Amino acid sequence: MIKKILLFSFFLCYFINASGQDLNAQVQVVSLKIQNTNKRTLETLQSTIRDFLNNRKWTNYNVQSQERIDCYFVINIVEWDGSSQFKAEAQIRSTRPIYNTSYNTPILALSDSDFSFNYTEGEPLDFSDQQFNSNLSSLLAFYAYVIVGADADSFIPTGGNEFFQKANQVVINAQNSNYPGWGSIEKNDNRYWLNDNLLDRNFLPLREFSYAYIPKFWIRWRTIDQLSIRQA
Repeated sequence: MIKKILLFSFFLCYFINASGQDLNAQVQVVSLKIQNTNKRTLETLQSTIRDFLNNRKWTNYNVQSQERIDCYFVINIVEWDGSSQFKAEAQIRSTRPIYNTSYNTPILALSDSDFSFNYTEGEPLDFSDQQFNSNLSSLLAFYAYVIVGADADSFIPTGGNEFFQKANQVVINAQNSNYPGWGSIEKNDNRYWLNDNLLDRNFLPLREFSYAYIPKFWIRWRTIDQLSIRQA
């Protein structure tokens, strides 16, 4: 009986390790411009965002804990009605390991000045690739897909196409949301144009540079061969 329990525990641990999540996101929510901020609400918001990013599978790959993508979200609340409406700015970064060293190299460094959303303390974040549920979950999902796409690009030429297409679907779903940053006619440096440029073949050399420049011998994806076949 003990042997069966130990065997079951082994397979359970193996399954958990083999199907780990994709991101190792550190999240910081700050409100330097707002007086008398309810810190508990912001702490809850910070935990909710971190859990949403880290506990969801953004790829179909089997990722071990040490292979998760290190990324960083700093969300600065610039306006808050004291209830559920937030206007914020966000800084998003991601890194990946350099082969045979203890160092990481930057992959992404993005800034978003239109990071506006509604959030009620304790509210769960729902997201679907098929429809718009909330602007906060759409914002986080969009950048999660961009992060894993840019990371995949650094391992295989154009390896991020699948994820940039998923980010594009988030943009499409958000077109009628009335939140800023998703539209093509607002300005030329928002999420719409970021995604458009990532998918534009004219900018393909920039993506290929990521693969050519960064040492490629650290294999993050367990299904690297399948990805190579799919992108061929």
